[in-house]
Amino acid sequence: MPTNPHDDAIRRKRLAAFLTAWDDTPSLRQWQGRALQRSRPLEWFGAAQYLHYEQLQTLFCRDAADTVRLTALLLGEVLVAHLGFAWCRSTVFPEEALQVRHCERTLLLHLPALVANALSQPQDDADTLEALFLTLLFDWLVWFGEYHWLAALGVADWEETAYIARFGVCPPPPLRRRLRLLLECDEERVIRNFGSAMLLPPFAVLEQNDWSAPESAVFDLERQFSRDYGADWRASAAQSMQERGMNPDA
Repeated sequence: MPTNPHDDAIRRKRLAAFLTAWDDTPSLRQWQGRALQRSRPLEWFGAAQYLHYEQLQTLFCRDAADTVRLTALLLGEVLVAHLGFAWCRSTVFPEEALQVRHCERTLLLHLPALVANALSQPQDDADTLEALFLTLLFDWLVWFGEYHWLAALGVADWEETAYIARFGVCPPPPLRRRLRLLLECDEERVIRNFGSAMLLPPFAVLEQNDWSAPESAVFDLERQFSRDYGADWRASAAQSMQERGMNPDA
């Protein structure tokens, strides 16, 4: 069942209260360099990870149940904004407003249950939520290449104009080749290494054309791949791409 206006209003009110409270906290006001209200849903979920890591729940939540629901709301905002989901209600849980469905695939998620299960694990910190997000990305969203700005470089029909239209930026050719070879060699390892924070291009790339952070991460990965896959991993990856009709330098 689709969500209803009452659900939307409640979510907007709770979200606005959290973002305002975060930006009104002096030590958090410029978290990651900007007000959270001016950031993307991806950064909102990053704030949720930081909230749990630093044990800041009492600053923003009434109790444990409110903590779970706020975290579920922020996770849902990422899925809706960036991964092709929509808010909904279901006939299985008709009273639960924090549910999402994928707009093209048969996938329904009860977000409070997912979050509560994740937070019940031995370590209740940022790594727990990061692991939950990456599990959703890899184990359930098997088509994630069309949504993830790095993984999209490795899809068979990659095309620069369409890529820029979707993500607003494109890695320069030398870095793009390096990324595509890494993805061809071990896509999942690349995405897990970058983590959920790199689902979308970072603000430094979008606003200052600053590629230093991705380049540093790529350099570290290349050293790891040389150690783990052998010195000729680039040649093997390039050959594999060519066999699939892809040009590593495209």
